[in-house]
This record gives sequence, C-alpha cells and structure tokens, in this order.
Amino acid sequence: MAGEIVVAGATGGLGSRIAAKLAGRGVVVRALVRTATTGAAVGRLESAGIEIRRVVVAALATLGGLEERLRGHVRWAAAATRAAASSRSS
Repeated sequence: MAGEIVVAGATGGLGSRIAAKLAGRGVVVRALVRTATTGAAVGRLESAGIEIRRVVVAALATLGGLEERLRGHVRWAAAATRAAASSRSS
C-alpha cells in the first residue's frame, strides 16, 4: 500500500493505531493534532515517522467545502470503526 492520508484524532487510542498501521504499510501519514496537544502521544506519532500538522479546530469549519470533500470518507471510517467494535464484542 502506498499513498498519502490525513488522520484526524491520531493522538487518541483508535486514531493512533490506525495512523501507525498505515505508516507501517508505507503510507505517508499526516496527523491533524490540536495546537495545544503535547506529550507522549505526539512523540509516539513522530517516532513512527508520522508528520504532525497542528490545527486550530475552530478554523477547520472555515475551509470552504471541506465537509463535502470528506463526506464519503468519513462515512467509510465510521462504518469501519463500528465493524471493528462489533467483531471485538462477538
């Protein structure tokens, strides 16, 4: 697998695992991280070769058309997350 992907929530439990797996498969991963986020979570991402992109969350709403461009991808991620959760509880 090759390519590039942006991961929002990459300092969280699920997001960090997804970002690390993608990076391990040769994908260029850019993690959207809140400007105030510091510490071990950011360090682990950097150690995995993941690029950190600091963002002001409120500013994301001002990016014209962002929601429309992400719509299909966000649904896919939500569906994959639900499927993974279901398989763990079975």
